Amino acid sequence: MTDESTSLVLHFDCKPERSKELYAIVESQMRMFAENSISDMEFDKATKSMTKKMEEYITHSSYYIRLIQCYLLKGKDLTKKKNRDDHLVT
Repeated sequence: MTDESTSLVLHFDCKPERSKELYAIVESQMRMFAENSISDMEFDKATKSMTKKMEEYITHSSYYIRLIQCYLLKGKDLTKKKNRDDHLVT
């Protein structure tokens, strides 16, 4: 017996009334993966999905960083339409 252990935490958003149903689906998929492994196609699909999500996070974060920079450096609140319009012209 080794001292090593592994754990897995899954988190997903859903409507509370669907939590049991979705948990059962996730549990079923995890059992299938544990018993049969996963195919290259499934692995590629998962990694592409993760990459896409990361790119979305980066893009989303860049937007907010830009808002903060403009506010701190120029004193303009780009969440206000007039300031956005003025910013596009300058």
